[in-house]
Order: sequence, then C-alpha cells, then structure tokens
Amino acid sequence: MRKEHIALKRFYESVGENYPEEEEVYTTLRGKLRRQFVLSRLAQFNGSLLDVGCNRGMYLLAYQGGARFGVDISRSVVVSRVSGRKPGLCAVLNAIMDQRANIG
Repeated sequence: MRKEHIALKRFYESVGENYPEEEEVYTTLRGKLRRQFVLSRLAQFNGSLLDVGCNRGMYLLAYQGGARFGVDISRSVVVSRVSGRKPGLCAVLNAIMDQRANIG
C-alpha cells in the first residue's frame, strides 16, 4: 500500500473513532429536522435499504421495510457500533477501495 493510501486510511479511521456524528450533528435543530425528514421518507418504502456512509447505523436501525445493508469507509465505526446491534450486513471499504471486510 502506498504512503498516501495509508495516510488516507488512518485519517478515516481517526475520524470514525473521534467524531461522534450522532452526538454532534443530530442534537442540533438542523440535525433533528434532517433525521425526522429522512425517517419519514424511509417509513414510506418497502424493500432493501443500502445506506452508503452508514456510520453507526442510525438509519439502518430505524428501517423496518426490508433487508438492511450499510457501507462505511471507517472500520472502527462499523465494528464498534453497527455489528454489535446486528441491523444487517455491513461492509467496510478501505480508503483506496480495493478491499472490503464483511462485518456481522
């Protein structure tokens, strides 16, 4: 793996480990409105859901219309939060997109 690929991978892992998106984004008024909007739209659908950039799987957990799949670039986020809740199949793509690891 090249140096820039390693640096990019470390960056995304660091962001995943140190940025609590749900606490930072979804506690604001804008975040609450966004979450409410997305959840209201998801409630209207049935079928498989693919959440690209699923982070901790908030929308995967809420979706009840069918099979749920999530993809994120940060392995630490998916492993620590999503796989423990088992909302569906989650895959982690590394920063150079040449490998994937299935979780759960």
